[in-house]
Amino acid sequence: MKKFLIVFIFTAVINYSQYNFWEIYNTMPNPVAGGDIWQNEGNVFIFGGYSDSTQNYTNWVQGYNLLSNNWKLDTMKVARFGLVVENFNNKVYFFGGINSNDSSINGISNWGSDFLGENSFSFNKNFNRIFSTGHIVGDNLYVIGGNPLPGTRTDSMAYIFEYNLNEAKITYSIDTLFKDNDFPEQQMSEVIGNDIFIFGGEVNGISQDIYKYNIVDHSYTKLDIKLLEPRAGGRAVIGDSPNQIIIIGGFNETSLALKSVEIFYATDNEYFIEQGAPIQQARYNFMTAKSDGYVYILGGFDENGNVVNSIERTYLGNVVNVEDNLVANKFELFQNYPNPFNPTTSIEYSIPGVSSKINFVRVIVFDILGREVKTLVNENQKPGIYKIQFEGSDLSSGVYYYQLQCDSYIQTKKMLLLK
Repeated sequence: MKKFLIVFIFTAVINYSQYNFWEIYNTMPNPVAGGDIWQNEGNVFIFGGYSDSTQNYTNWVQGYNLLSNNWKLDTMKVARFGLVVENFNNKVYFFGGINSNDSSINGISNWGSDFLGENSFSFNKNFNRIFSTGHIVGDNLYVIGGNPLPGTRTDSMAYIFEYNLNEAKITYSIDTLFKDNDFPEQQMSEVIGNDIFIFGGEVNGISQDIYKYNIVDHSYTKLDIKLLEPRAGGRAVIGDSPNQIIIIGGFNETSLALKSVEIFYATDNEYFIEQGAPIQQARYNFMTAKSDGYVYILGGFDENGNVVNSIERTYLGNVVNVEDNLVANKFELFQNYPNPFNPTTSIEYSIPGVSSKINFVRVIVFDILGREVKTLVNENQKPGIYKIQFEGSDLSSGVYYYQLQCDSYIQTKKMLLLK
């Protein structure tokens, strides 16, 4: 039985491929930076932003089909830059930002999914802020950070507040975390379960800190781990598994625009962060969308402050990191880490050779019976040291094997999934 299993594993065939790196997918006919997106499956709607062509903030609502590449244009009542857009009960809710008269905007508005027009939903001074971050969870909108234009703050505001959309009122707020109501701006955030994870941002410098806000007990906790580098003005998006957050781009005090990507994991109050594959073009204040297993990034500013017109995407099935400046002198498959794991682990391998040589590489996962359960890599790769993620949330606990195949080289290792 053991001999049959080994032969089965070594002769397994991979039937499909996955994208591992960011690629330039398309271009925007009317590129903007500092807008935000509402998405309905493969259709995205980009609200507002700054345009190089108009040299001003826009009131555009750009509809874009990610598959057909069709665009259409509508308008909001006023221009907005640095706003937040969220979806609730088939309506688009948006708030904040600055308009073309350099005035910040109070209140929250909505737009029906039929896109027949904009309605003013509610006035509240707490929505008078630029470059905040926010999420709708259940019936509540959670707004985090951001500040009004200097001189427009009339009284104290809350760094974090919970706004019930059915009752149209604030139901909870935290206003004691920062002195003089000087809140962080351009933070990145995402939701895992009942927790909102908040990354970086700009307040008295660019931060590397990571915080967790629990929407049930309203606790606000600084995590022991930090971002790998300070960043603000990027985006955070849920990755291939619900406990994985991808933090993309932005800027800091040494780089006016970042290419770097970080991958954050949260499991049972244990946290881990590592480097991801960089995007093609450094940018900040861009927009993100997800569809059919891909993450898309659209627009934003480059390091010179010019609006980027390119759209990039990566396949979420395998977010890969390649350490380009490390030279491998032999084929090697390393032990996964952590091991045992639940449900995500890192697998690292090296491919030797001169930099111009291309190798066809396969990395496959099998169960204990020799059945292929996942294909992690199936593509041409240059020599280097690679790190990939294996996510096993859809698999049962037990022993699994992962295998590297490159030319005539084959190596297999064992790992243990414990749930």
